[in-house]
Amino acid sequence: MVNRMAIMNALLQQRMDLYTQLLECTELQKNIYLNGEQEEMLSSFLPISYRWDSIRRELDDVQQQLQALGDAETQRSDDVIQIMKRTLENIHYIQNGIDQTTQDTSENLQSVKQQRKVMNAYYNLKQQDQISLYFDEKK
Repeated sequence: MVNRMAIMNALLQQRMDLYTQLLECTELQKNIYLNGEQEEMLSSFLPISYRWDSIRRELDDVQQQLQALGDAETQRSDDVIQIMKRTLENIHYIQNGIDQTTQDTSENLQSVKQQRKVMNAYYNLKQQDQISLYFDEKK
């Protein structure tokens, strides 16, 4: 019984650590979004995303081990719930920011297309080469 409790406590602590690492991942991504250039975001986000996936797999294993030990009541933790809420808030913030950036980029692209149409209509910029035609008079 003591051994079972020790294992459960170790698993609960490991789960807490993993959720804390997930929170750190979202905080890193949020900071990259707030401070970074759009071109740099993708290259910075990818390693964090891979780390997230790895932590999630580890967390799933810990959850399965905890479920195998039973006693769902001891598995609940207010600290874990608070970390999960903060993680979710960060995810929503990042997601909303990326959605806004995507929308802004789309609007800018539409504006460029309209400007190009106007320029082509007034200045015929698509015409790249002018071909001169010479007519000789017959004598």
